[in-house]
Amino acid sequence: MVDSEDGVPADTLPQYLAFIAKYGKTKQTKEEFDYRLKVFGQNYKTIVEHNAMDAPFEMEINEFADLTFEEFKAGYTGLIVPKEKTEAMKDFKFPEPELESNTPHGPIVGSSILPEKKDWYHEGFVSIPEN
Repeated sequence: MVDSEDGVPADTLPQYLAFIAKYGKTKQTKEEFDYRLKVFGQNYKTIVEHNAMDAPFEMEINEFADLTFEEFKAGYTGLIVPKEKTEAMKDFKFPEPELESNTPHGPIVGSSILPEKKDWYHEGFVSIPEN
């Protein structure tokens, strides 16, 4: 299933064509198409190799499959705060905490009231990952 020339799976091109049709990424120059195909091929190879292992989860092609890690990180991670919000908060200072008299570092949360572990998923607070 792997093409020996560049090490990507042999069905990379048809998978990429299905990918661009599904996610509407059809308006590309020839250079952009070639570059995105190469990136997609490397990501697709990672997906195929991962799914061939006995891993506890499977990977699949999603709308980010033609992005490098750096492109994904730059475009889809981090907090983006509107300028008017940052301007309004530029002089904000957190109030000084009131320390308990018997501790130099502030209040102590009793470990007896905290559970050993908490399963947010099974309690319905977190959904399964979608991407």
